[in-house]
Amino acid sequence: MECRREDDDDELSFSNEPIDCCVSIVDMMGSTRITANIRASHKIAKYYSIFINNMAAIGTMG
Repeated sequence: MECRREDDDDELSFSNEPIDCCVSIVDMMGSTRITANIRASHKIAKYYSIFINNMAAIGTMG
C-alpha cells in the first residue's frame, strides 16, 4: 500500500492494490497533561517515541 500526498492538498491518495492488514487506535490517556509539564522538547519527543516504538513492537508480534 502506498500513501502519498497529492501536490499541496491535505488529501491522501492510496494505491489500488489490496493488502491484508489490521488497523487500531491506541489512546495515551493523560498524555497532553503529562507533556504540558515537560518543558524540554527532546524529552517530549522521547516520551512519545517510547510509546510509539513499543506499540509498533506489539503490533509486529505474532
